[in-house]
Order: sequence, then C-alpha cells, then structure tokens
Amino acid sequence: MKSSSPNGKTSAIPIWTTFLLLLVIMVSWSVRLRLGSMPLERDEGEYACMGQLLLQGVPPYTEAFGMKFPGIYLLYAAILQFIGQNEVSIRVGLLLANGIAAIGIFLLGQRFERDESNDDSPEFFRLVPLGLWMASAFSILTLAPAMLGISANAEHFVLPFVCASMPLLHAAENRRNIFISGLLLGCAAAVKQQGAAFALWGFLWVGMKTFRHPQKSPVFATLVSMALFGIGFVLPLAVIAIWLKQAGAWDSFFFWTIQYARHYGSQWGLRDGMAHFCSQFAPIARDHAFFFIPVAAGLLCLFRQRRMEAIFAIGLIGAGLLAASPGLIFRNHYFLFLCPGLAIVFALGFDIFRARWGQLAAGFICLGLLISPVMIQFNLLFRLRPEQVCRQLYWRTPFVEIRQLALQLRSQIPSGEPIAIIGSEPQISFYSGRRSFLPYLYLYPLFEPQPFATQMQDDVKARLEKNPPRFLVHIKVPSSWLLYPGSRRDFLDWLPGYLSKHYTSRSVQTIRSTKFHWELVVYERRP
Repeated sequence: MKSSSPNGKTSAIPIWTTFLLLLVIMVSWSVRLRLGSMPLERDEGEYACMGQLLLQGVPPYTEAFGMKFPGIYLLYAAILQFIGQNEVSIRVGLLLANGIAAIGIFLLGQRFERDESNDDSPEFFRLVPLGLWMASAFSILTLAPAMLGISANAEHFVLPFVCASMPLLHAAENRRNIFISGLLLGCAAAVKQQGAAFALWGFLWVGMKTFRHPQKSPVFATLVSMALFGIGFVLPLAVIAIWLKQAGAWDSFFFWTIQYARHYGSQWGLRDGMAHFCSQFAPIARDHAFFFIPVAAGLLCLFRQRRMEAIFAIGLIGAGLLAASPGLIFRNHYFLFLCPGLAIVFALGFDIFRARWGQLAAGFICLGLLISPVMIQFNLLFRLRPEQVCRQLYWRTPFVEIRQLALQLRSQIPSGEPIAIIGSEPQISFYSGRRSFLPYLYLYPLFEPQPFATQMQDDVKARLEKNPPRFLVHIKVPSSWLLYPGSRRDFLDWLPGYLSKHYTSRSVQTIRSTKFHWELVVYERRP
C-alpha cells in the first residue's frame, strides 16, 4: 500500500504500525479480562444491586434509593441477565462498552480522513488511519488506574453513547443524523446526569455547523436542526419519566436525582473544589506525563491547521470537563469524561510530529508516548493479582474482605431474609443475594451538610425500630461513613443502644493495617 509523502514522493505505509496500534487496543482489553475478578467497589455494588432488583420486577427508587438516573441500572440489569451475575460478567460488560466507544472514536477519525481527502496538499498524509490512533489512545486512557478505569463505573457506560454520536455530529449533514445524535446523547444523560454536558456541546455544534452550511435560509435551517436535536435528546428521558410514573416511583426518583442531587452538588466552594481537583488530577498527570506531550502539541497547533476539528475537539474536552465537575466534587472516575476529547487531540498531535520529524520517527515517538502510561503502571496492570490491585486502588476500604463476608452470609442466611447494612456497602446485598432491609444503599446522605440529613436519620431509625431485621451488618470503616465536621451524630449516638437491646454479636472480622483498624460485625436479632 502506497501514498504520497510530504515531499511528494511515493512511500509505503508501514503495516507494522497498524498492527502495533491494534495490539495496544487488544492488550488494554486483555488487562480488563485479567483483572475481571477484582472485587466490586461500592458504586459497582449499587448498580449491581439495582440491576438485581430490576430483574426481580422491582422498579428503581422504590425499595432502594440512588442518586443516578436509571439508565445505568438498566444496563447493569442487561449485563446480569445476558452475561452473568458476578464481577467477571460485569467487567465483560464494561469491555463491550469500552469497545463500542472505541469504534465510535475510530469512525470519527475516518470522518476526519474523508474531510481531508478533498485537499490536494500532501500535508494530510497518514502513517495509519487517524481513527486507529484515536481508538488506541482512548483505550489506553480509559484503562488508567488513576481514573479507576478498571472498575465498571457509570462513566464508562455514558461514553459509548457519546462516542457513537460523534461521527454523526461532526458531519451534521442531514436531519436524520442530527436527530440520531441527539437521541444518543439523550441516552448518555439517561445513564448518568453528567451526560447532559455532552448534549449541550452537541446542541451548540449542530447550530454552528448548520448555520455555516451554504443555504437560502440559514437561520430557519439552524432552528430546525437544533429543534430536531433537542427532540432526540428529550425522547429517551421522556420514556424513562413515563415508565417511572406508571411504576409509582416518580416522586422518589425526583427527590433523589433532582432535589437531593442539587444539594449534594452544592456542598463545596470554589477554593475547596479547586484543591480537590488538583489532588485528584495529580496522579493522572503523573502517570500520563509523556502521553500528554502530543496532546499539548495538538492543542497548540490545531487552530492553525484544522479550524473545525479544533473547535470540535476542544468543545468535546470542555464538555468532558463540565461533566467531570458537578458541584466541584472531582472524583477520580469523573475524569473519564475527558478521554474522548484527549484521544482526538493526541491523534491530531501525531500529525504535528510527522510534519516535523517524518513518518518513521513520528510513528516510533508516538507509539512510545502512547504506551508510556501502561509501562508506568506495568506492575499493577500485569503482575499483581486482582485482590492486590483492589487493595492498592482502594486502600481506604477493605473491599476484598467485604466480598468474603458477603459470600459467607449467602451460605449462612436463609434465602429471602433481608440484611440491614449499617454502612455504605451495597455490594454486600449483591454478593449475598439477599435484599437490603434499608432502602438507603449508602448512609452517606445521613451525615452530609444538606437539609434532608436529619429527616433521613429519623427515617432509618424508624424503619429499624418498627421491625428489627433478623440480621444486621455493621461496617466499622471510616470510608463507609465519611463524617463531616458539622455532621449530626444523632444516629450514631442512638445505634449502640439499639444494638445492645435487640441484637447479639454473631461474628466479628477485624482487619488491621499500618494505617487503619477496621471491623465488620454481623449481628443476629435476639429471640
């Protein structure tokens, strides 16, 4: 296979580069499979627990409360139904989602190629398809341990819809593509609320792209296109709203995902938020310092070479940053929203290197920079056992021991007997196959500085007092509570008396480390 090089001569396109980039993608996916048996963390436990309830015919927000939109629960239910009800199956579902997103990124790169093929300048010579550079960069970024990329967090399941919409959005050539892209981004928001940030970016892009297109009535055409995009976006959310209304879950859904979520997202001020951003992004920057070199080159040079691609990529990064910063609470996995935009700019940055140093040198340099994050975390990704990886990533919480406890409860507690989990570890309910007695899958809201905290504490106490469950698990781990300096402690002051009155200790598991002393206590109600 041959193509014109920048100096006008004919040059063979190296097949080995294409092969190595495909190998990079396969290696990243093989790591996910190797670590598939890593114990679930609490967010995965929430989604799996909700998925189990859905498969049992229980609508979300009725017997279990959650702050996310129900799309992630529906996707988990599909994974549990069609792949299997264990952590490996969940990670396989994550692998499929990541693969779909990578395909969307690849198709966007192919779209860039088609747009540039109309230019007679030899400047746009490619060593390999641009989409392959994008897909490889995306696969490496989304694997990052610093972003908890190994775990099946909701962000991973937002990205397939975002990435699938990108080739359609970039084209925005006909109204069908515009409507479908809006529909896909509506699905992204239905999986998790932050997906709406990408819809905002898409809405603005459609308006700008349509207005710039030569036509008789640009204003009218722009309004029609934006309206079609908006209808597509609203449609999946409207379907979900109708379903929840008919299921009798609307009031609870609205409270948890809108009212409570609004207060949850307004707890931190600008100074605290920026400090948290720096602390959370620092390990990402450390692991990807070399990876970001082509990204920086692309950001510096894009506006001089590809104006529309620059606007598209930078707008996508901006949307990802907006999605990662609700209430300025920057969680590690929120930064996954930046991956599509960064992958695009990495690939375009490769062109800058190629123009300066030539085909072969640029290929070697960018491949080395591409795999540098994997080499930095080589021990974690390729050598440590899944349990060791879990302990290293989640060193504040004994997820390995919590899984062991839950599996013991599965064999010891009669089927159909609910468990009261006093803590924020919903994965216990999933692993044990026993429903949670309390609908509060997390007890964090009870102690947050938000106006419903006292009401929630009183509700939990009333549920436990009215009908004490036969089995209760007390998670004595600070990360399962996250007390604030001003947290109301009424529930904590009430709990010891309640336990001594109604329960006897059945087992105590003590976990000691150099930094922590944890206890997992199982209680059984007195006769």
